[in-house]
Amino acid sequence: MTEESNPKATLIVANSVNSMVKAVHRNVDQEFLFVTIDKVRISLMVVYSDIEHSKSWHAPLGILATLLVIFPTTPFQQWLTAKPEVWQAFFYFVAVAVTLWLLWCFRRSRKSPSVDSIIEMLKRDSLHRTGSVT
Repeated sequence: MTEESNPKATLIVANSVNSMVKAVHRNVDQEFLFVTIDKVRISLMVVYSDIEHSKSWHAPLGILATLLVIFPTTPFQQWLTAKPEVWQAFFYFVAVAVTLWLLWCFRRSRKSPSVDSIIEMLKRDSLHRTGSVT
């Protein structure tokens, strides 16, 4: 018989622990939210794309960093009947476009929900459905 299944042994251990404890301060107020799995699944599906957008700035930042390295290090040359000035203008245009894309991604990532906002959404939706506040 193990100590966990023997109530007398558990009581002895608990009493010995209690004799070593000088004071107990309780600060364990908790809020409970009872939600079905379906409700959580639907709520997460609603915010999933917004959560994914919070990481969307990685690609444009990497491309922009590459483009910024190109300008001081690359001598543009004639290739495919395009003059060096055309290639340089093309890369400037792409750099501006990627910068705009990066700014747009930063703007979208700021709108992505936090864990606390998802919990608040679940609480708010449960209050609207039940009509009670407890």
